[in-house]
Amino acid sequence: MKAHRVLVNNKRHEVKLLNVGKTPYLVEVDDKAYEVDVSSELIQGAIVPIKVDGKSYKVEINKFNQDTPSHIKVNGRLFRVQYEKMEKISSQTAETVLQAPIRDPMKRLVTDKNMVTAFMPGRVVLLKVKPGDSVKMGDTLCVLESMKMENEITAPKAGVVQEIRVSEGVMVNKGETLMAIQ
Repeated sequence: MKAHRVLVNNKRHEVKLLNVGKTPYLVEVDDKAYEVDVSSELIQGAIVPIKVDGKSYKVEINKFNQDTPSHIKVNGRLFRVQYEKMEKISSQTAETVLQAPIRDPMKRLVTDKNMVTAFMPGRVVLLKVKPGDSVKMGDTLCVLESMKMENEITAPKAGVVQEIRVSEGVMVNKGETLMAIQ
């Protein structure tokens, strides 16, 4: 994973590339996930079409240097972009994270007033319940794909599915409400 702190028109943002080397890219900006599809190489001075969550943009980079501010046009609108600090997670840190014990799936969910939320950004690839379904604690409610891995979202308690706020194929952000169980 690559993380960058950038200033865009003097406003600070944290940008993370979650799936290095794979397209479309899964990019997190200030804890909100976006799917970014770049159709060709970004070349200084060239106008390159890109898609962000399916919406098309024309991007032109007038100059690109991590040490000095860059000027980037998006659909004709000019942005001043400057890297504040570039970080890379070391392979040792990544190994430590990968070797960490898997937490109890019930603890991965945050419930607030019977709401089930996403514990990480990703795409809903499968809904296994519908409103009115009875569920037991630990039953799979849906499957969330993030960084090419599928993660089951399980029921934190027994109850009846009251409402589903997502559909298959949509991108969700960490903490976003997926459904309600009464």
